[in-house]
Amino acid sequence: MKNINHINFHIFFAIILIINTQLTIAGTPPRRPAIYGGTGTETYSFKLPPGWTTKKTNNNECFEIYESRKVPPKEPEISLCFKMGNASSVAERHGFFKLDGQWVKGGSMDTGTASICETESQLTISGEASCGIDDAAGFHAAGGICRAVIVFGQTYSVTVDMITNRFGKPVPIRKDEALRKIVDSIRLSSPGSREGIKESLRSHD
Repeated sequence: MKNINHINFHIFFAIILIINTQLTIAGTPPRRPAIYGGTGTETYSFKLPPGWTTKKTNNNECFEIYESRKVPPKEPEISLCFKMGNASSVAERHGFFKLDGQWVKGGSMDTGTASICETESQLTISGEASCGIDDAAGFHAAGGICRAVIVFGQTYSVTVDMITNRFGKPVPIRKDEALRKIVDSIRLSSPGSREGIKESLRSHD
C-alpha cells in the first residue's frame, strides 16, 4: 500500500508540474520576431516594441516605422535605413560633421552636440538639431527638432531618424522609449573591426 501511495504521489506531482509549466508558457508573451534588411552578406536585423509596425520602402533599403493605430500618420514616425560606406562617410552624409575636432549634428538652422557611445554590441553616434517639417500650414524650415542615431559597422551602418517634437512640443515618452528599444535591438551581421570604425571617425577632418 505504501508503494502504491508513493507511486500515486509522484504521478500527482508530475501532473502538477506539467500544468504549472503549461501555465507559465501560456502566460509568457511571445518573443517578437527580428526584421531583416540590407543586401548580400551585409545585412542587419532589428525588433519592434509592442504597439509599433513597419513597412519597407520601394528601394528595400529603408523601413518606415509607425505606431499602430487605425489611421497611420502621413509620414513615418521613425525611419530606419541601410547605408554603405565607412563610418565617417556615413556620418557625414547623414548630417554629422566635425567642428573644432568634435562631432556635431547639423540642422536646418543650427547645430547640436553629438554623442558617441560604445557598448558590447554597438558603436553609435547620436545627436539632435533643427529640421524642416510639413504640416497643414505648409513647410517650416526649422519647425521641428530631429534626432538621428547611427549604428556603425566598418563597411556599412544603419541610420535611425525621428522627429522628436514640433514647435516646441515635448516628445511623447512612448516615442522616446520606442526609438531607444529599436536602436538597442539593431544587430549587424558583419560589423567588422571596432578599431577600424574608431579610426575612421578619428581620422576624419
